[in-house]
This record gives sequence, C-alpha cells and structure tokens, in this order.
Amino acid sequence: MDPEQPDFAALPHMVRGDDSGTEGPVFRYRRLIAPGDLVYRVGLSENLAAWDWSGLRLEEIGTPSPSGDGLTEEVTVRIKPSSGPVPEKAFFRVHVLIPPTDSDNDGIPDEWELEEFGTIDEVSAATDDGGSGIPDLLKYAFGMDPDSPEPGRMPRIWMDSASPQPEPRFQYTRLLSPGLLVYQIGVSNDLEHWDWSGRQVIEVGNPTPLGDGRTETVTVALLPQEGEAVGGRFLRLRVLGGR
Repeated sequence: MDPEQPDFAALPHMVRGDDSGTEGPVFRYRRLIAPGDLVYRVGLSENLAAWDWSGLRLEEIGTPSPSGDGLTEEVTVRIKPSSGPVPEKAFFRVHVLIPPTDSDNDGIPDEWELEEFGTIDEVSAATDDGGSGIPDLLKYAFGMDPDSPEPGRMPRIWMDSASPQPEPRFQYTRLLSPGLLVYQIGVSNDLEHWDWSGRQVIEVGNPTPLGDGRTETVTVALLPQEGEAVGGRFLRLRVLGGR
C-alpha cells in the first residue's frame, strides 16, 4: 500500500461464493510477490474464540492473481472440502510475521538455542537435553528452563466445579510471541482418531500472563456435542514449529 493514500480494497476481505466460483466461506488477501523473510499465516475460526493457525484445513484456490503494481498478488483461500463438513459461517484473519532466525528450521530460534546450549547443531525439535522426557521444542514452547523444566508448565486437565454441572477444563502454557509456532488442541473419543480442527473446543476467559514477560496460560473447554457426554472425550496438545 501507499502509506499516504492506502488502498482499502487491498485489505483482506471475505468473498461471496458466487464471486469466487466456489461454495462456502472464501477469504482473499494480498501478499508480496517476493516476500523475503515475511511469512503470511491465515487463521480460521468458527466462533471467534478458538483460532486454528496451522493452515491444515485451508487451501488456495487457483493461481494467485497479480495486483497490477508489480509488487503484490491476490490470494484466495477456502476451507478444504476434504477437511470435513464446511461451515456456512467462518471467520478468517491473516497475520504477517517476521520470524526469528531459525537456521536449522526445527521450530526453535537460534537465539534461544545459543543462549541455553551454546550451539544450534546439537539441538532439534525432538532432542531432550537433560533427559527430562520433554522434547526441547516443547521446553521452548512452554517457556521452560531446559535444565530443570517446571512441571507446572505442562498441560493439565481438571473438573471445573464452579459450573452448574462439573465440566472438564484443559490448560496449557504458550509463548506471548510464538513466532511460527502453532499450538493445537486435539479431541478424541477413542484415543485413536483425533480431531485437530478446533471445532470441539473454545477458550475460556482471557489468557493469564505468568509474570515472566514471555508466557501465558490458556484455558480451554469442550463444546457440547449433540447426544454425547462432554466427559466422554480426551484432549491433547501438540506444537508445530518451522515454516
């Protein structure tokens, strides 16, 4: 955009299905043709409370269209029909990130690896320095001391007795500035098949800063399902890193 005369038509916006040639909610945004280090992330929500930033449920439609300025192109995104029932209403956001340097693309910034371990060569998402049983990617994602990770920062579940009928609550720790990390809550009825779409959960209240200036705790509740008890489901957290 021209900073003095911004073109508001270039802002991200929803597109009617008949205009895009596809059914269901459709989202359009502009991005640089040569973005350099910038990363564009599109988030999806069905309730404006729980957002899925993984991109696993989204797909680009067709080929990006040059905007005519030689710098940008328009990208059209929809929900993958193969990801399950496409909702009639959905909400989209686009975040533009300048991620921290991650030379080995393991999801852990070089700065943190050098500060904690003095090298980036011996650390990866799956390594467990110190043998605590917690992978180093999760230690970073939960804001833990890699030498003595605090158990209180691990995800936990409890029954909320303050509700009219006790309901399960799931709490986890996340970075205030997660960069390219994506935190996903999975729900399962049988511990074999997992739903990572975010459709079955909702954040409760506001995240609570932990006071270290880096992390916050997030509390999640299960959304009721017709004909099924809320307590009959399992929850799990996964953290995705890298581009």
